[in-house]
Parts: sequence; C-alpha cells; structure tokens
Amino acid sequence: MRPRIAERVHRGLSTPTYLKVPELTLLFWVIKLLSTAMGESTSDYLVFHINPYVAVVVGCVGLLVALVIQFWVPRYIAWAYWLAVVMVAVFGTMAADVLHVGLVRAAYPVGL
Repeated sequence: MRPRIAERVHRGLSTPTYLKVPELTLLFWVIKLLSTAMGESTSDYLVFHINPYVAVVVGCVGLLVALVIQFWVPRYIAWAYWLAVVMVAVFGTMAADVLHVGLVRAAYPVGL
C-alpha cells in the first residue's frame, strides 16, 4: 500500500538534508532583528555614499549571489542562510526607498 502524499511530503521534509533554516529560538529572532537593522543602515549608507543607481545594482547582484548560494547548499549552513537574509533586507530596503522616492516625486514634482 502506497503512503499518502501528505505522509511522503512530511517524511521528506523531516529528513535532515532538507532542513535549510535554523531552529526558531529566541536567538534566531534577535539575529533576525539585528540583520533587518543592518539591512536598513547598509542600504542607506550605500545609497548616500555612492551613486544610487550603482548601489541598487550592487544590492541586486548581492541578493542574487546570496540566493544562488542558499539554494545551492544541500543543507543549513549558517553563513549562507544569514547572508541571504541580510541581502534580502538590504535590497528590500533599497527597492522600497526607490519606490517611495519615485512616488513622492510623481505626486509632488515641483520643489523636490
């Protein structure tokens, strides 16, 4: 008798080789909050200290590299996971800032 699909999926996801995220503990949430704050500050630093267009391209390339590494590794590796988390925070902040500035300039074209 074949196991049901749900049982096979649960068994497959329970196998340690498929776990690519850390255990959700208090330390996880502390590091997650710190990585979000670091993403905000890194994004602001790059945008204000180099050409904003170059900063966004660098952030996008960094995110793509981090995601390729994260998907490439076969199991949870702390530096690969947290690199992807930080790059999502950095590029996410950049994308939100670009959208915000673009909408403000579109709504108030004179005087900005």
